[in-house]
Amino acid sequence: AATLIGAAGGILVVVAIRVGGCEAALGGDRQAVGAWRTALIPEPEAPLVRRLAADALVRGDEPGEAATLLDEERQRRPGPDLERRRALALAQAGRATDALPLLEAVLEKDPADLAALYLVLRLAFDEYARGEGESPFARDPERLERYARSYVAAKGPQQEVVARWLRFLEKR
Repeated sequence: AATLIGAAGGILVVVAIRVGGCEAALGGDRQAVGAWRTALIPEPEAPLVRRLAADALVRGDEPGEAATLLDEERQRRPGPDLERRRALALAQAGRATDALPLLEAVLEKDPADLAALYLVLRLAFDEYARGEGESPFARDPERLERYARSYVAAKGPQQEVVARWLRFLEKR
């Protein structure tokens, strides 16, 4: 009986993952999350399913819930890809102070990650422009300038925007 139950659980996981993928492909992120959470019932340790669900939550404008799910996954299996996802979820949830150190850690490991670099710049520049004294960039604007120069030199897709930010910083 246990073997039969185990096999049924395995089938449920496969079906739920596929249904979630179909829903996500059709733009139904909320339904996809529901399917993927169903897959987590018999297989709570499935890292791929947690990451798929978290990505759908971010797309579905529920980044706080995604960050919670990724925090649970981080306790099980930390990794750089997971930290990048967590940082994105935290940033989208309006938690720049929590996201920035994670993004900087991502950049330490992969300085060529232009998406992470742009997100650092966007969050840091917002904090700097608001003059928030707690921001590490308010205390060290040269660091923000270094990041901006690096992004422009790498010809990132948002280099025109970043070049404007850089000109603003250089005028201060």
